[in-house]
Amino acid sequence: MKFRHYWHIVLFITMWACVLYYFQGLLWAQKSLDLLSPQVADQLRLTDEEWKESGIRIRKNAALRKTMAASVTEGPQIEIVKPILAEDNTIETQTPADITIFFHEKNGPVDMTSLSIIGKKSFFSKSLTDFFMKFITGTHIEAEKVNIPSGRFLIDVSISDINGLTTKETYRMKVSK
Repeated sequence: MKFRHYWHIVLFITMWACVLYYFQGLLWAQKSLDLLSPQVADQLRLTDEEWKESGIRIRKNAALRKTMAASVTEGPQIEIVKPILAEDNTIETQTPADITIFFHEKNGPVDMTSLSIIGKKSFFSKSLTDFFMKFITGTHIEAEKVNIPSGRFLIDVSISDINGLTTKETYRMKVSK
């Protein structure tokens, strides 16, 4: 009788050890989250001259928006929490990166279906919206350990509220390994 009792305990422990081992493998084997393929990254990567020009253009646009802020009705506020955003709309990060973006209501509820995130360089652009859609919860995006090829890129983020008021911001992103 005692042998049978211990046999059940050993079998129970062995089964649970197998189940835990299986699920641990699933948890650790996360799929790689690649924002851009190497080919697309090569097409979007900015040269030194393009990087410099984009900084000048973004600073001019920011100064213009400040002078017009009182008279212009804006759409939702875009708040980039991760990676940290510098004052000149430049994001410097390493790969892989955690990405957290909040969209705050201003003049009406945020319409997340209007979200557009585009990588651009000159006449070439690549929509990144579909990649980020799976990480939307409510009115924010939260993606962890996103692989971004190293280099310098321009990213346009556009969002509207239910009244059709739109905010569009251009960000410079510098990624290192």
